[in-house]
Amino acid sequence: MSAEAASLRAGAADAYAQVLAFSSTASVYGTVTASAHSFVYRVEAFNPSLINDAITKPNKDEEYARKFEAVDTELGKLYRQILEVRMRTSSHPEKSILSDIRQAYDHLMRKLAPDNEVRFQPGWEPEDHKKPEMVTRRQRLEYAAKKHIRDENHRATILASSNHVLAVHKELSNLYHTDMPIEADKARAASQAMIEVLNQWADALGL
Repeated sequence: MSAEAASLRAGAADAYAQVLAFSSTASVYGTVTASAHSFVYRVEAFNPSLINDAITKPNKDEEYARKFEAVDTELGKLYRQILEVRMRTSSHPEKSILSDIRQAYDHLMRKLAPDNEVRFQPGWEPEDHKKPEMVTRRQRLEYAAKKHIRDENHRATILASSNHVLAVHKELSNLYHTDMPIEADKARAASQAMIEVLNQWADALGL
C-alpha cells in the first residue's frame, strides 16, 4: 500500500483512477482485517466496527452488480441474490448467504483463471502430487492477479492479501457446514469481508 501511495504522488495525471483502486484496496484490508480479528488473529486493542463504518459506500451495491454482470450473467445474478437475501431475509440471513458468497468468489476466479490456463503456464506444478490435475485456490488467485491486473502496485497489494482472502474463504465454508449455532456477528464479518474482496476485484479489473 505504501508503494501504491508513492505511485499516486508520482502519477497526478491519472490520480483519480488510481485513488479509486487504492480506496478499494483499503476497503478490503479493512473488512478482511475485521473478519480476521473475529476468527483468525485476535487483537484486543482493535475495534473492527470503526473500519466497517468508515468504508460503507452508499449506492455501491447496484454499481457492483452491473460490473459482475459484465463478466458473466450468472455471476451478476448470484451477486444480486446475495444482496437480496442479506437485506430481505428475516430468518437467519447470516447463514443463508455464506455458501452463495463463497460460490460467487469461486465463480469469478474460475472465469479469470480456468484450470487449463493455470496448469499450462510455464513452471506450474501441482501442490499435491497425488492429485496431479488439481488447481488450488491460491494458484488460481495468483494466476488471475498476474494475468488480469495491469497496475503493478495494485497487483502486488492484492497478492499480499491472499492469505487473508483464503482464510475468509475457509471460514465461510466452516460456518456454513457446521450443524452448530453460529455467531451472527462472525458470519456477518466473514460475509462482508468476501463481498469487499469481490468488489476489489471488480475495481482492479477496471469493470
